[in-house]
Amino acid sequence: MEKKGSCFTGKEMITDILNKMPEAMDILLSHGLGCAGCQFNAFETLEQGVIGHGFSYEDLDRILADLNEAAEDLGISSSCHSELDSESPNASPQNRNPETSSG
Repeated sequence: MEKKGSCFTGKEMITDILNKMPEAMDILLSHGLGCAGCQFNAFETLEQGVIGHGFSYEDLDRILADLNEAAEDLGISSSCHSELDSESPNASPQNRNPETSSG
């Protein structure tokens, strides 16, 4: 569940998260996700990547909590949304590709 003021919501492209916060690579790896080396990280949101690899929404919530805690600790959470939104127009839910949705 998204908290008010959270830097990451799961709707961002994985590559945008990694560009904004390189430390995210270690966090994703600690959860069993090799997103940094995946060829699809520029085309999938974090939510799509997590769920597409068989993880649950509870897992996604734990990953987001760790990412957001790190963003806060690094002092980047206050400017995160405006920068990510401008970098990634495809991150909004209305732009999701129905072919990549599981459902």
